[in-house]
Amino acid sequence: MAEDLMQRLTIEFPGGLTLEQTKDLLGYVAKSMPANISYRDSRHGAFFHDPETGALREEQGTVKICADIRATNNPGTFDTCESINSERDSRFISGLRFFTIPGYEIQDYRPEAVKLWDNVREIVDDYFYGPRQTQPKLRKQKVR
Repeated sequence: MAEDLMQRLTIEFPGGLTLEQTKDLLGYVAKSMPANISYRDSRHGAFFHDPETGALREEQGTVKICADIRATNNPGTFDTCESINSERDSRFISGLRFFTIPGYEIQDYRPEAVKLWDNVREIVDDYFYGPRQTQPKLRKQKVR
């Protein structure tokens, strides 16, 4: 049962997105649902100084985004999700996961929250593959 819950809470992307691409995706969800989405993002970066040459090198590291999604047609319909980092490279985001409540099974969640998860999943699928009645093809930017 817990595996079913995690599948419902998790939306996987067909490849890794940059932080900017993920924000574009959230904008698409907001417009398509419609919803108000507030988000917080972060990225880790580092500067490395080579004492022999004096050169400075910058490296980008882990990115993260957390989003609060509130349906505009029903303000009581809301939930929060966070990004899942790519296992191969934490500079990329491979999906979103809604927060779990310890000890809850799928039937314990508010029905409107579960519907929100499903709506977001369908919109994310549309973002990558186009509306269901068309042939699957990646939309917009390339994913990694």
